[in-house]
Amino acid sequence: MRRNTHFPLKRSTDNALTGGKEPSQTVIILNEDFRIHSKSHFKCSLEEFRGLSNYKLKGRLSSKIKLKWDYMGVSLLYSGLVAVISEKVKNIFEELNVSSEEYALMPISIIDHEDEDYYLLFVNRISRCNCIVSKTRFINLNEYKLYYFPNEVEFPKERYILAYNLVLPKKFFNNDIIYMEYSFSMFFSNRLVEAFERENVIGYDFDGGTLDFE
Repeated sequence: MRRNTHFPLKRSTDNALTGGKEPSQTVIILNEDFRIHSKSHFKCSLEEFRGLSNYKLKGRLSSKIKLKWDYMGVSLLYSGLVAVISEKVKNIFEELNVSSEEYALMPISIIDHEDEDYYLLFVNRISRCNCIVSKTRFINLNEYKLYYFPNEVEFPKERYILAYNLVLPKKFFNNDIIYMEYSFSMFFSNRLVEAFERENVIGYDFDGGTLDFE
């Protein structure tokens, strides 16, 4: 029986999955107008992202491996755009009734894989003002040291300081996807992770960091 309620997930960097040629599988977006839009709308909201559905996206894989990945990286800088997923992952979200307030999808056609369905996965960002700073442990990416801000009431301003052992209010406990601004990791619920394992989803791995609620 798992003790955790949420697990830190990332795209896999297992060289065995890419034949030892690439650290991970990434989808490179080929639409130049979409790439330009992402640069000027970095902090795009969930609803704003859904409003971009008029784009007919096309992409290519960074590695020409034969193994089909279900969870891949993506070469764009929208804050909240975390992965490209397969139809298998989309079906898991729908079967588990993951709230539409937590994520949005956009179809993308991948060269040499046009007969398969893939989607950009955009997740809702939780504002860093929700972080319980006095209970959260932070990591300094310049030094890779962990420390607390026991006397601080505001989230640290430096961009290289991220929440590593994150503590959030209990109102977020039932969220399946938790992605807070300036957090080291994104978290998926236990039931999502179990479904990924059951359905043999390929391409994700566990990241560092923890999530707790108070």
